Amino acid sequence: MSDPLSVAIVGAGPAGLSAALWLKQLGYAPFVLEAAEAPGGILRFNFLANEWVLGQHGLTGTEMSARFVAHAEAAGIPIACTSSVQRLVPVPNGWRLFLHDGTPRHAAAVIVATGLRYRRPEALATVAGIGQLSASELAYGPFAFRDLDLCQGKTVLIVGGGDNAFENAKMVAELGGCAIILCRSRPRAQRQLHEAVERFADRIRVVMHATLRAVRREAGKLVAQWQTAPDKAEAAAVDRLHVLIGYAPNSEWLATALGDTATALARDEAGYLITDRWGRTPLLRLYAAGDLVERDFPNVVSALASGARAAKAVDIDLSNR
Repeated sequence: MSDPLSVAIVGAGPAGLSAALWLKQLGYAPFVLEAAEAPGGILRFNFLANEWVLGQHGLTGTEMSARFVAHAEAAGIPIACTSSVQRLVPVPNGWRLFLHDGTPRHAAAVIVATGLRYRRPEALATVAGIGQLSASELAYGPFAFRDLDLCQGKTVLIVGGGDNAFENAKMVAELGGCAIILCRSRPRAQRQLHEAVERFADRIRVVMHATLRAVRREAGKLVAQWQTAPDKAEAAAVDRLHVLIGYAPNSEWLATALGDTATALARDEAGYLITDRWGRTPLLRLYAAGDLVERDFPNVVSALASGARAAKAVDIDLSNR
């Protein structure tokens, strides 16, 4: 009996771990490479209790992530952290991967599941003074939820107009604080979050078509200035700044890793990979799964399903080799 074929999964979030588990059950030898210091993807930074994923009631994203990792490890799937892929080279019988330390690995197929990253304050690099703020004054992405205790009775400026921004404002208000939400266009938050914010109209203000221009310290406060029209600007004294401006796909690294071969990949204008419904890319035996391909509605459930689907595609293709 021949040894099982190795399949590399790049990314140890829900999609990558799901793909690895399915491949293991299908008789392959999957191995997972994760650039971060710990597996779990951005789900491990979701500090809120879950009310959406069936069968996971009350668990935080951090706890769900730990369960996914434990399941994969119990199945005997090797997960190598701090192992970024620097080069992906197609070879006749699959792919050769070169890691950050030059270590080569071979795989009959590769599933890319590097997911999303939170847009960091660098996206606001043109905002004067933002680079001078400390961690106690500025929180981005999930850390705006982790550090909510610091917002009791405080005024928080929240940059963003989606679900996370509105939910963050609601939670600040529930703690007795006040929030100003700056939306660059019309808010995109779900209806129930709009309604929740409206119930705190005395504590939450929503400013549409606003662009943050500057932040400075003054008399123990942060003075934030924003613009709502070419000739109209406002300012307010706040205690903290929360940046919740969504996600971006972790796909940039592929251009370097694939070199000239990257031109064959299909990506949309935001950087999400375009695949067939099974996760196949135009490159032979290279697949993509999870939030990296799910622009419309990225979530844990679709990521798990996408990973399983990509694993099945690998099995179909390698079985017909």
